[in-house]
Amino acid sequence: MRMIKMTARALAVLLALSGVARADGFNPSVVPTSAVWILHVDMSGLKGLAVGRSLMAHPQVADSPQLADFTTRFGLDPRRDLRGVTFYTVSTGRLDAVAVIDPEPASAARLQAWREAGGFTGQAYGTHTIYNRSTGQGIPFHAVVADGRIVTALAVDGVRRGLDVLDRKTAPLALSAFPALADRKSGAGAIFLLAGRAFGPEMQGLLPQISMLRKAGSLCLTLGEKGGQVAAVLSVSAEEEPEAERLQNTLLAFVEIGRAMAANDSRPDPAQSVTVTREGKMVHAEGAWKIDEILKMMGGPRAP
Repeated sequence: MRMIKMTARALAVLLALSGVARADGFNPSVVPTSAVWILHVDMSGLKGLAVGRSLMAHPQVADSPQLADFTTRFGLDPRRDLRGVTFYTVSTGRLDAVAVIDPEPASAARLQAWREAGGFTGQAYGTHTIYNRSTGQGIPFHAVVADGRIVTALAVDGVRRGLDVLDRKTAPLALSAFPALADRKSGAGAIFLLAGRAFGPEMQGLLPQISMLRKAGSLCLTLGEKGGQVAAVLSVSAEEEPEAERLQNTLLAFVEIGRAMAANDSRPDPAQSVTVTREGKMVHAEGAWKIDEILKMMGGPRAP
């Protein structure tokens, strides 16, 4: 139950935080080989789904402070100005996070006007210019590359790291380092992708539930549309089959706990559609929900 609620809420919050993602899906070449966590959201695909339009109209997203904060930090309205974003981090440290944003072409002038009005100054980095301003907490460093994509981070080293990947000075992500991501075919067809391979104490401090996967090799969660429903698939890899079996049993127990909690509270059971299976060293958990069920899990009204 908690996992399913987290999935629904994460989608809404991440929409508010990140706005949209590249219409052609997740591109591993924008992420360095050292990445340990990756987030990608395909807003173009989401806009084409009834559930996406319902979520974007939901007050929890439309009126969220995170959405307003994004505009303050980046000078762009994510619902209007962005086509895509991929977040990644090379550790669990906040300052290590980098975002590669794919904006609408028409937003370039608005970004430049925001930068000029904000008193940003630039510093050269190779053929690029990295912008920042001395006032304003939480205003990231950023650079715009030739094709219009924006590389941004709270630390200048993060922007340099992102630019080096786009310039091919740093090796891009190899899917062999993320077996679960490869299992999900790099998120092909997904409107949301979350992949990770760091489950130690730092990550457990941020998300205690991740402790059940502490011995996993990697994970990848994707959300997409199937038959008019939101379909979620979680792939978790292990180094050896006995560990994969343990992970499978852990996920099965987690689902059963959710079902018991729903039954005890006499409420609908979102975990009813969840299945957990294993193929060798890879464990899968899958589920699908109607739009009404997603909005209920978010605490919102029924879809029209």
